[in-house]
Amino acid sequence: MSSAPLTSLKKEQLRYKRKQIKHNPALILAVDCSASAMVGSALHHVKGVLDTLLKTAYLERRPTALIKFSGQNVDTLVPLGKPRKDYQSVLSSIRGGGGTPLDLAFKHINMLCKRYQRQSLTNAQLVLFTDGRSPTPATSLSSPALIIDTEYHRLPLRRCKILASQMGADYVHLRDLPTF
Repeated sequence: MSSAPLTSLKKEQLRYKRKQIKHNPALILAVDCSASAMVGSALHHVKGVLDTLLKTAYLERRPTALIKFSGQNVDTLVPLGKPRKDYQSVLSSIRGGGGTPLDLAFKHINMLCKRYQRQSLTNAQLVLFTDGRSPTPATSLSSPALIIDTEYHRLPLRRCKILASQMGADYVHLRDLPTF
């Protein structure tokens, strides 16, 4: 079987298909670890949802960050970058206690989202776990968000629902998510 030399190919016979680069938006997971947000089995349920989201992000090869906030601290547990396969040690280190510094957390998240947007030209997606019981009002977010309400108090204040409405974010209560 003889093949024609490359010089005999005509321009019409050549096809070039540009490789499409898939840009998965980064997934930023922010967890309110204040004492009020972790009432009852909320912490266990939050960790289960986080585990599922992190595993899905790994399979989709989505850049991922995990942030926790409580008291006067915002801590980056997993810096924004390539997803890792195993997060169990990180999830087991999450504990509850302290106040809810929503304003500090939002400033940190906005900085992270803006940096990611400059680098990748796409928005990050934020999933925020909180009960919304912050002593100071929170600023707005610069990226699309889903607020997962962790409030399990006898007298619910429903601040997360109000916060989501004010910010144009999606809202769901933790109890409405599957248990993992």
